[in-house]
Amino acid sequence: MIWDDQQNKCIGELKFRTEVKAVKLRRDRIVVVLETKVFVYRFRDLKLLDQITTVPNPKGLVSLCPEAKSNVLAIPGLQRGSIRIELYDVGKATLIKAHDAELAQFALNADGSRIASASEKGTLIRIWNCHTGEPLRELRRGVDRADIYCIAFNLASTYVACSSDKGTVHIFSLTAAPVPRRADGGGNFNAANETASLSGTDYAGSFSNKDYGLRDTSSVSSKVTATTARLSSDSTVSPLEAANAAASGASPMPPHPGDASNSNKSMTGMGINFLKGLLPTGFVPKYFESEWSFGQVRGIEGKSICAFSKDASKIHIISSDGHFIVANVEEGECTRLSTTLFHKRGDDRAQDGEDMSWATGK
Repeated sequence: MIWDDQQNKCIGELKFRTEVKAVKLRRDRIVVVLETKVFVYRFRDLKLLDQITTVPNPKGLVSLCPEAKSNVLAIPGLQRGSIRIELYDVGKATLIKAHDAELAQFALNADGSRIASASEKGTLIRIWNCHTGEPLRELRRGVDRADIYCIAFNLASTYVACSSDKGTVHIFSLTAAPVPRRADGGGNFNAANETASLSGTDYAGSFSNKDYGLRDTSSVSSKVTATTARLSSDSTVSPLEAANAAASGASPMPPHPGDASNSNKSMTGMGINFLKGLLPTGFVPKYFESEWSFGQVRGIEGKSICAFSKDASKIHIISSDGHFIVANVEEGECTRLSTTLFHKRGDDRAQDGEDMSWATGK
């Protein structure tokens, strides 16, 4: 049903035989997503313009470019982990094999030239060129599996953010040069990258120090791994800072909000170079090739979605437990500017717009 709020009446209705999973709307298009079908209608007369078959899509994944001058639609393809980009303005479709696992989320940028995607593993965010299908960069949310709830670009496509069931919104910069791919192909986008972990179980094969003429480093590696795990449990310390500190024996310092450079973190420094030196080139985990978020908003409860302000200086987060959070976009732990509770669990409800900053200490 299409409701005109100004006229306070229903102005159109579309009926389907199966459950509607999602609906996207803009001034000239209506997109309806079913389990295995996507229908595209012209808004003014509800004329059917296109219908596309997809893989089973229980989440109703779809992304419609918001700009009227860019008629771009992204939907799941016919294979697991693939995305189909419909470029209606040029009359072509781009097929992207984005992930080996099932898709969790994807989102177009404002002009429909880029798309960001994540799989059900939830460890990586990948950025693609919508016109060529070319992979542009690979961003690491973390090493543990996570359910990605939302991916969002800012208006100028200089940042991308994601939220997940880990309770943290990660913010990545898209302006700095991406981490270069290794000559041995280690930087390629594949399933191994998504399962990478610091424990070294992300790559196939085995080797011994004797086979490669290396000294026995098992005690050193164990110490580094144990120390890294302990340090990275601190929510203000990134895994790469923990690894560097573990190898050097120093204590990592959390980033200072005033030192924002807004560039993604990469696994570099004395500690990481030390760890890489212990392993033959072909066995260096993909984990070390990743770009990490430069900013984080932590402590989000429940499912959440996020969006940038127009000038990208702030990020807005809405969670299923009724909280609306506004935070600065900055390096390290992003400063919360306000936290408002619109709805309390159960029958006890807060008044609309009631400021609950006093309850959270923000």
